[in-house]
Amino acid sequence: MSRVEVIEAVNSMGREDRAFFAAYLKAKEISEDANYKEESSRRLSAMKGGDSIDSASLGAIHDALEKQGI
Repeated sequence: MSRVEVIEAVNSMGREDRAFFAAYLKAKEISEDANYKEESSRRLSAMKGGDSIDSASLGAIHDALEKQGI
């Protein structure tokens, strides 16, 4: 798909679909970041080892992601 085709497709989307697509692109960008991958791996290993997260910390993570538009 060419850039022009992508632009045309995005322009033809409704507001909700554009918002979803924008969030998808942001998540895709973050997931390809080397630091994100390293931190994500570290956290997954810690959770598999029995570490957990409290609800206040989870809320803080959620708020930080919302500020990033995710």
